[in-house]
Amino acid sequence: MAEADHPKVRLDTISEYKTILNRVEQLSRDKLAQHFPPSANSSAKDEAYRKRVEELVAEYVRRLLDLANQNISINGNDIGDVDSVLKAEEEDQYEPYDDKLRVRVNELIGKVGTATGEVAKLRREVPKRAAAVYEKKLRADIDREVALAEAALKENADAMDIDGEGGADVIDWGFKPLARQKEVEKAWEDAVGLLPILKKMDGPLTRAQGQVAKAQQVLEHIQQTR
Repeated sequence: MAEADHPKVRLDTISEYKTILNRVEQLSRDKLAQHFPPSANSSAKDEAYRKRVEELVAEYVRRLLDLANQNISINGNDIGDVDSVLKAEEEDQYEPYDDKLRVRVNELIGKVGTATGEVAKLRREVPKRAAAVYEKKLRADIDREVALAEAALKENADAMDIDGEGGADVIDWGFKPLARQKEVEKAWEDAVGLLPILKKMDGPLTRAQGQVAKAQQVLEHIQQTR
């Protein structure tokens, strides 16, 4: 039959392999005790014979497991003989190469690059747009203030009463503090109204920066858990 018809026994950890190894060795010792039960009256020669049989059985079990290891994988990795597996337990363990994880990491790297480019673009464009909006609003406020000042001067000039024949000059300035105060307050409120506009324009930049930070966190987490 083809090799594909005999899938390997998949184990997750070396501890699972050791459990199987200990179980097989224990069964071999039980069988040995069944056929060569220890006796209180056994001679030294019998004990030496029994010990030699135990050694041969243990060697046979190890050779059997060495052959079986060809059909066993631990955490997706092929293994060698029994001694190499037990020695590997003392060393650092690494996860097998995961192609899906590699694709996922590459996707995240691409997203980080795209988001970083978007952030850089917004950093260039948002201040310009905000400055343009502010300049437009400021010019409108200045034009309105100039118009109000010109109107006030014209009104004051019309209200002046001057005696051109050497008499005392009588001037009525015609100030209207209450009306002027309302105009100033309106201009102040309009200027304050710029703050939500600027804050709203900063939204895309803030969201893009958040996306970059999130993608970088996910990428660092995947790389740390590999």
